[in-house]
Amino acid sequence: MISKRYIIIFLLTAMVLSPWSYLYAQQTSALIDIKAELDSLFIGLDKTKIPTGYLWDVAIPTIERERYNGDSLTNNNYMSIPVFIDMLHSINSASVGADTVNVQATLNYIQEQSTSNSLKIGMVFKPYNYIVSNALTDNLINYSNEIVSDSYINGIWQNPYGEDVLFGYAIGYYGIIDKNVSFTITDVDSASTLQYDTVQFDPGDGGDYRNVSLGSTINVTYSTGGLVETRLKISVGGRSYESHYLLDVNINNVSQSGSTPHTYLPFEDKTIIYGRDTCTARITYDTSVAFNKKPLIVSEGFDPWRLFNDKDTHYYSGINDLYGIVNAPNNMSIVFNNYDVFYVDWYNYGADIRGNAEAFKKVIEWVNSHYASDTPTAVLGQSMGGLIARYALRDMEIKNVLHNTTLFLSHDVPYLGANIPLGLMYTYWDLLDASKGLGLNSVLDSFTISDLGNYQAIKQMLPLYVNNFYNINTTEFQSLQDTLSYMGFPHGDPGRRIENVAIINGGRTGEGTLSRYNNDDYFFNTGAFASLPGLLSVISMFLMNKFDATVMIPGPGYYDWSYYARPFLHNNETVHFSKMTYIKNFLWTGLTIERDIFNHNHKSPLTGIPFDGVSGSFYNIDTVLLDKDTITFIPTASAMAMSNGFYRDFLANKPEPIVDTPFDSYVLPDTSTYHTSFYSGIADFLSEVTETEILGRAIAFPGDAFSIGPASYASSFVWSIDGPSGLSIDETDGNISGTATGLATVIAKDEGARSVISKRKEILAGFPEMVLSYNVYGGQYNVNAEYVDEEVEEFIDKYGLADSLTFRWVLEKDGIAVDSVSNHSLSFSFSFAEADTSQTATVRFRITYNGHSSVTSSLNMNREAPFLYNVEAVYVSANGSVSYFTSILNFPIYSGTPMLVLRDNPASSYSGPSPMSAEISGLGTFLVIPFIYIPSPPMRGGMIGDPCYGFDIFSDSDVQDYIQSVTESNSPLLLDVDIYGSHGHNLIQTITIPIYRW
Repeated sequence: MISKRYIIIFLLTAMVLSPWSYLYAQQTSALIDIKAELDSLFIGLDKTKIPTGYLWDVAIPTIERERYNGDSLTNNNYMSIPVFIDMLHSINSASVGADTVNVQATLNYIQEQSTSNSLKIGMVFKPYNYIVSNALTDNLINYSNEIVSDSYINGIWQNPYGEDVLFGYAIGYYGIIDKNVSFTITDVDSASTLQYDTVQFDPGDGGDYRNVSLGSTINVTYSTGGLVETRLKISVGGRSYESHYLLDVNINNVSQSGSTPHTYLPFEDKTIIYGRDTCTARITYDTSVAFNKKPLIVSEGFDPWRLFNDKDTHYYSGINDLYGIVNAPNNMSIVFNNYDVFYVDWYNYGADIRGNAEAFKKVIEWVNSHYASDTPTAVLGQSMGGLIARYALRDMEIKNVLHNTTLFLSHDVPYLGANIPLGLMYTYWDLLDASKGLGLNSVLDSFTISDLGNYQAIKQMLPLYVNNFYNINTTEFQSLQDTLSYMGFPHGDPGRRIENVAIINGGRTGEGTLSRYNNDDYFFNTGAFASLPGLLSVISMFLMNKFDATVMIPGPGYYDWSYYARPFLHNNETVHFSKMTYIKNFLWTGLTIERDIFNHNHKSPLTGIPFDGVSGSFYNIDTVLLDKDTITFIPTASAMAMSNGFYRDFLANKPEPIVDTPFDSYVLPDTSTYHTSFYSGIADFLSEVTETEILGRAIAFPGDAFSIGPASYASSFVWSIDGPSGLSIDETDGNISGTATGLATVIAKDEGARSVISKRKEILAGFPEMVLSYNVYGGQYNVNAEYVDEEVEEFIDKYGLADSLTFRWVLEKDGIAVDSVSNHSLSFSFSFAEADTSQTATVRFRITYNGHSSVTSSLNMNREAPFLYNVEAVYVSANGSVSYFTSILNFPIYSGTPMLVLRDNPASSYSGPSPMSAEISGLGTFLVIPFIYIPSPPMRGGMIGDPCYGFDIFSDSDVQDYIQSVTESNSPLLLDVDIYGSHGHNLIQTITIPIYRW
């Protein structure tokens, strides 16, 4: 499931931010020039007269100093690691000779010394000076030739400086902390000589402030979990200063609201190496109830918030996500309570989707290992997790690995791609450029979040992916699309059909109707906020959802961003313009220094689908930062896997399951809803999907009826059948009729206002068509029954129906029954005893099933027939083409057309002429070109040296027309072929070949 914070991270400034490191490793030319101009501007000041050694006017600040002066606590001045580091960088840049703080060393110390139950707090208290606004008008400074200098009146130096402080702290652990925890507070300014009257800390446990000493340990036990507000207060020279910081507390057992706490297995990791990626899936589940019901494996989506969690805190996120599923709104617990839920997190969520699919296979096998082999598994894939699950399930099928999955739920999955508006993607790269322009290269080099836009999974999911060169590249997306298209959707294990079900969050639309935006809509525009002082610090807290940022006040140094980002509604229109300039404004002089950081302009593609203008689910983005609070995220057609459906009205023109969309069932809302949300009606839909099934026999005959179980749902379903012409089913009561035989699919469909549920059951209508063939070895006659249709044979094997069919074999010699047997065998053997004078034998074959009997098939054999043949049946297709099949014991045939191949019958005493030609009996002419083939050495069944004779018997078009003309019915006919000796004058034998029509 994609975290709410993800879009902000992906689209805005998280690429610039890191909770772990935030350094000016090297200044870019723009900032170097700015700093040089500032230094030259104030070269006339005597720096020794600046009391604190820090002058804010020469700084390049990234925070608003007035917010963090310790005066009061508000929703707008919560501390965070990024804010703390901004504070250090800002004060360092204000130094005019005073000592600076080693930001990286400070950060390393508090992080490396912190764990989830032992936290190091880094505190900074820095007085600084600034030039008061009336300094020039009141002659407190001089300004001439663009140089600021000290002012002396009657030889007395005039003091132009006001004084304030920066006060704040950071806790070196990002993530959920433990119930029992210790805190240690350290002053990060090692050069400070300040003496604090008191230091007080409130850990947010309900006990208010308590006096502490720097470097000492404070032990705390929390009684409630969730977000808690910690506070730090110091007193210097009789004045108090306060700062505050939010922590997330776990009280050991995460539980449902109002329910008994649950016990958890810490985690179960499944890891594989895929190319250069290490792909790890972590399984979270409730050990107190697991392995008692049916398993439901939930595959989460793209979740970059995990960047800020290590494996321990990641575990708790998995638990929260698990209960987000179990306690989903709109009565979803009715569905999920029927399952043991296993929630899967991805550590390397940005890896190749196929790599995480390999890890997901291990998850499936691990889960199934805890259940009986016949326990059906359900898989819920949310967003990218659905792509991972689809690939894993289908690849297991292709490789003949059982997955036991009978239900695959796709929850707003981007099968045809996700949509991140082009304008926002261009803005994302702008912000990376800006971060470089601001000198934050160490962030980009050391923290992987800067590579988010280069992650393979993102490239694979975005049909309009913008790379770091501002080019649209579809290579990775199309590659995955080609692979998935070739593989198809999961079919199920042999004998266990899988149901593919889609939960859609996108709404309806119609051709030419925009789903969310108008032509004059913007995501960003200049009117939103042109000046961004302290933007990085403000957004850093905003990303953590810690406060509501509503006011951004320009200061003496700020960034002016002239820009707009528009939805992609039409081809070849500007969707992005961006220009960022740093401005240093001296309120007391009117002097302005300006430097461009970047300047960009981009248009939408010349052709292609305007993805912001089609129906789709949406993702929420906070309105403080963007003009539009949502973006169109997963197009409805993408979640439906319908490439021709981007402008379809899905409610007025519902897709037909399996025909228009690969899904058996689906549900969608009237209008767009939030991505992967559970809206009203889904619970009832899933209850019907998971509870109902078609009841009836796998082999059906006219008069048999199918029904829906449980019966409470039956009245809402309409019946149909997809099968041979002439086969029908009553749409109300499910009774089948007709004389046609063959494979068919019985379909029961319930079409609601916003959903279509279809249940499907593969059946065999009537008995399978069979053909008999025989061979002779050492005087023993082996008769085999084979299925005419290979798909029918596969169906019988797939559903394990062979033992349900009884085969009745009867042997007649010279017209008298001498043997009979009923079993499940498709073969029958007999021989002639030496005293047996019978010359001919007939084997009769019949199938019985559930009180029904097939038509009897017969095969005649003559022990004195000189030759055996290998063409056991001829088939004529609907278009008139002729083909045949042979058993595995036949001689090889090196011909592209059907051929009659004879060999000597070892039971015959025949010693006449060799066969030279053949004709179809009744045609009266020799239409067959003789061909003789003798293997060297001929070997079959232990027979060596037996001569073989082959005839290309069906190449003549007149013969094919004749064969087609005598096969108008579905019953097998017999084609007599006369075999002649030299010059066609000596009739040696007439053989009979069964003919079937497909």
